[in-house]
Amino acid sequence: MGFGLSVLGFGLVVLIWNGLFKRRYASAGNSTLSKLKRNTENLCKLEISFVEGMHVEVSRNKKGFGDAWFIATIIKEVGENKFLVEYQTLRKENENQLLIKEVNVVEIRPTPPHENLERGGFARLEKVDAFYNAGWWVGIIFKVHDDSSYSVYFREICEEFKFKHWQLRLHQEWINGKWVRVFKA
Repeated sequence: MGFGLSVLGFGLVVLIWNGLFKRRYASAGNSTLSKLKRNTENLCKLEISFVEGMHVEVSRNKKGFGDAWFIATIIKEVGENKFLVEYQTLRKENENQLLIKEVNVVEIRPTPPHENLERGGFARLEKVDAFYNAGWWVGIIFKVHDDSSYSVYFREICEEFKFKHWQLRLHQEWINGKWVRVFKA
């Protein structure tokens, strides 16, 4: 995750974190502000505001879920940098209701754009997202099978599973407020 600090205009400090930025006002007497000046040319593209009803993906900040993203909908903002989300694929334990949880903004990203493959399929050692266990898990194509299926290895859980083509998507990283395609592991 990226982190940076910049100054825009007089006393306006911008904290950059994971492609998001937040404005803070500082006192005019703060001499360290002049030392923090940086190029702010591309800051406007970093601003992402999550609004009620927006479809997003949420990381489950738990051991064993490090490379997994789960589909959710923003219900509302509940505090500074916190949102209430309703997961679309996760349910409450022993219940039929969808899981609703308060999450920090650094655990949220927009849903990635749908990218079509320019070729027939995925290649060996290509980094992909596989829909597994109710979320999108980052994995590596370990083997390409003749029946348009793939064996995908998940580093986070040290397991390998077989997936059909439609259960995979191109892996993209949310970096500095935009989606970046990652081809190889």
